[in-house]
Amino acid sequence: MTLPILSPLAARALAALAGATLLLLAAVVTTALMRSRPAAHRHLVWHLALAGAAALAILAPLVPGVPVRLAFLPPRPEAVSLPSSPSPAVAAESPARAPAPELAPGAVPSPARPPSMKMPAIGASSLVALWLLGVIVLASRWALGFAGLARLARTAAPIDDQGWLGLLDDEARRASLRARIRLLRSNRVGSPLTWQMRSLVLMLPADALDWPTSRRRAVLAHELAHAERGDHGSSALASATCALFWFHPLIWYAARAMRQESERACDDRVLALGTPGGEYAALLLDVARRSRTLRLAGGVAVGMARRSQLEGRLLAVLDDRLPRHVPSRRALALAWTALAALVVPLAALRPLPLRAAEAQADAAGNTTGPDRRYTVNAGSGERLEVDLEAGGSLSVGGWDQSKVEVQAHLGGRDWEGTRVSLDRVSGGVRLHAWQQGGQDNVSTSHQFVVRVPRKFDLDVSSAGGEITLADLEGEFRGHTGGGSLRLEHLKGEASLSTGGGGIRVSDSELGGRVSTGGGEVVLSRVTGGLKGSSGSGPVVYRDDGSGGTADLNHLHVHDSRIDFDEDPAPRADGAGLLHVTRAGGDIDLDEAPKGAELKTGGGDVTVGRSGGRVSATTGGGDIRIGPCSGSVWARTGAGEVTITIVQGDGAEHTVDVMSGTGATTLELPANLSARFELETAYTREFDGRTHIKSDFPLNLSETSDWDASQGSPRRYVRGTGTAGKGGGVIRVKIVNGDITIRKRKS
Repeated sequence: MTLPILSPLAARALAALAGATLLLLAAVVTTALMRSRPAAHRHLVWHLALAGAAALAILAPLVPGVPVRLAFLPPRPEAVSLPSSPSPAVAAESPARAPAPELAPGAVPSPARPPSMKMPAIGASSLVALWLLGVIVLASRWALGFAGLARLARTAAPIDDQGWLGLLDDEARRASLRARIRLLRSNRVGSPLTWQMRSLVLMLPADALDWPTSRRRAVLAHELAHAERGDHGSSALASATCALFWFHPLIWYAARAMRQESERACDDRVLALGTPGGEYAALLLDVARRSRTLRLAGGVAVGMARRSQLEGRLLAVLDDRLPRHVPSRRALALAWTALAALVVPLAALRPLPLRAAEAQADAAGNTTGPDRRYTVNAGSGERLEVDLEAGGSLSVGGWDQSKVEVQAHLGGRDWEGTRVSLDRVSGGVRLHAWQQGGQDNVSTSHQFVVRVPRKFDLDVSSAGGEITLADLEGEFRGHTGGGSLRLEHLKGEASLSTGGGGIRVSDSELGGRVSTGGGEVVLSRVTGGLKGSSGSGPVVYRDDGSGGTADLNHLHVHDSRIDFDEDPAPRADGAGLLHVTRAGGDIDLDEAPKGAELKTGGGDVTVGRSGGRVSATTGGGDIRIGPCSGSVWARTGAGEVTITIVQGDGAEHTVDVMSGTGATTLELPANLSARFELETAYTREFDGRTHIKSDFPLNLSETSDWDASQGSPRRYVRGTGTAGKGGGVIRVKIVNGDITIRKRKS
């Protein structure tokens, strides 16, 4: 009997917890070494640590895992079948218990393993329920705190004293705050405090009208410094992180330390504006003496001074030698970039047990040669679990035999340290490959070719390597740390991902989703509603006219470049619209004879020879389309648009262009039949006016007033007209760019 094991959910939770603890310990050490640095710098360190912890809690369940072996974790049980009568043979079983499996000449059977009783995973559902209870309690406490502040604001009186309002305007301008600020007073508070929901609220005691100007200015400078620095947002982040890690004492320590450094950083702002240290210290003493406990509301509002934090603040205020500057924008950008670069790898770590008994594995069965064959009897409808901790390429295909066969070729410098097993488990078969002793810096290159009954589910986890599935029906789930996915002649449901590499799905009836961290996704002759996504590469498919995708076997993707060896013949039903979507980056399409719909989060879009309807959308970048014999719809956040229209089967064309910033050039047939609706706006910051130049006769007009309804004040230059019978529409709407319309000579 073996000890309970970590469930996948527990492994991800442990990874997030370990990563958060490392970040917090690093923050403790760093801030201790920064005692002589400004408070704003120490606040940034705590802010980064809490933000990183929250990000780990969110990312750990989402990103593909990288296994890390930990010696203190119990080993996983090696489950075996314990039948009361003869059962399907297992390659690792002894001849006394089951018939020996078929072996290829020279093949070596899998090693014998002692029987063990499979234990359930640690009670993940109970732990999750307990964790959720803590999250709900703290989130409710936070919500009740905001509700208390809302009630406090409703019962407070607005301050309309001109002295206060004039000082508030001065300090708000100094702090570059443009948001609405509500200045209130109430006899229910003893010291100033702020909070932010839909607007910034600054609450003062009832006797604030009697304060002298110097005290008013110091209080406003301190409280508005919180808004200028974004302390309300960082405080909300701290509360959310405490809710996620409510059981972790370091999280609570970090949140408390960050709020203390926030107050000290705002004190530094006040002193930097010229308030004498002694006078400001006296103010803090008086504010702390008069402060009152706000119960739940005190947890979400930012108070100016609390007695528990006063001693250290007074010493810092009275020490003229302490630096009080803030981090530069460059330092802030570098710090957040470094955090992102650290958090993502930490979120991917997955703790796995280190097997103490691996060194005692049967040497004769595992290290005699690099080529192995393993066989296990199995029936249709079962499941294959694949755990390739050692990585390697995996090919799984269906056949008509009632068994699972694995042909393994172990390669690379350290192949002799790899152990492979094929065992019966509850509900199916488990293929497992791992590195003996959990060595680091190993180099392997393994290949696993697997044959299973055609109707067979698959659950795969691989440290890295390409995966090929063919001629199967069932559910296909899992991920590989990196490598391409190729799916052919499949039927069922898929949920497969790779950390990086291309995905090609063809001749399949699949639902679900496939995804890659970086690389193209191509769906060719696929029905069933399968969706694809990529972190950086394009997702490409062509409509077949019946809800599926058409043939794309002749398509080639080279980073942003997409082209064809040849294009299928046109279809009378209008099928053939090509779809290309990517999260960001250029799209360069060789041709789209039947039209295309192209979308990218940011980058240039280029389309060559095309027909039908071409739609191009980019968050920012140039768009170049043509020659096109159909209609064009183009949108860019900022960039130039160039479109060439040639005469198609009919004389009517429609072009619709919109650009946030940039020029547009259209080359149109001389016998065009369309109406012109053109508009270019120029803002005050633009160097000069924008123009409309056209080889077609147009009526031009320009507004004389500056229109601020769209943001920056702007004037509009518009052009209208008709060419031929006016069957189509040429519509352009751009900002800070010229519109040029040319007649195509041929």
